[in-house]
Amino acid sequence: MLAQDLNIFVNVDEFGEMVKLDGQDISAVVNYSTAESSGESPGNFMGKKPKLHAYNLLNYNLTIYFKACDYEGRIPRQSEFVQYEGRRLKVLESIVIEGLVRLKCTTDAMNTPKKPNVFEG
Repeated sequence: MLAQDLNIFVNVDEFGEMVKLDGQDISAVVNYSTAESSGESPGNFMGKKPKLHAYNLLNYNLTIYFKACDYEGRIPRQSEFVQYEGRRLKVLESIVIEGLVRLKCTTDAMNTPKKPNVFEG
């Protein structure tokens, strides 16, 4: 991919949006996909950011695309966790191709450490 095409792809005036990833404000393209909630059938966000109420879902998957040079530090690797918009996500896949990072992540409760229960002995 040409550098110029990459700049257009993640540009907030084109396809990108400003997101907070690991405390960093970066321009990225985010594709939200399958979501599951308790007692409801899986849904699809049709690639759009879920509404605030959707964050109460048990899990959803998303793919975050951004320029590697825009991210400070080491790019997160598979099985590591990232903070995305205040939510802890597990990285399912981390690929860098020609300066473009693709992180496939999940909020799957099975992959996210359980919060301690104050009532457990």
